[in-house]
Amino acid sequence: MCCVCYTHMASLLSTALEAAAAIVLEEPSLTSPCQKALRRLANALGTPMPTQATFRALLAVLDQRTHPGKFALDKDAWGAHGVSRKSFSAWRRKLNQASLSDETVD
Repeated sequence: MCCVCYTHMASLLSTALEAAAAIVLEEPSLTSPCQKALRRLANALGTPMPTQATFRALLAVLDQRTHPGKFALDKDAWGAHGVSRKSFSAWRRKLNQASLSDETVD
């Protein structure tokens, strides 16, 4: 992938992550605006057709990130959103990897 394409994709991902995190910060529930933001984020992370389970997992990860004192354990975050440990861990890893790669582009 060329440098310009990679930078553009990183920018799209960064924008999608910021928008989703802002919505989750205000109201961590699967409202229509939240689902729209989570869909854009999932698309930016390479998932063209995210499911409700994907939305719940992304919401759990972002809820934990934006409200660090709310969940003492990862289990509390995935349990509160009805997500499996495997799904929570997979999406957290994707977001962490995306965040790291975004930092190297800046």
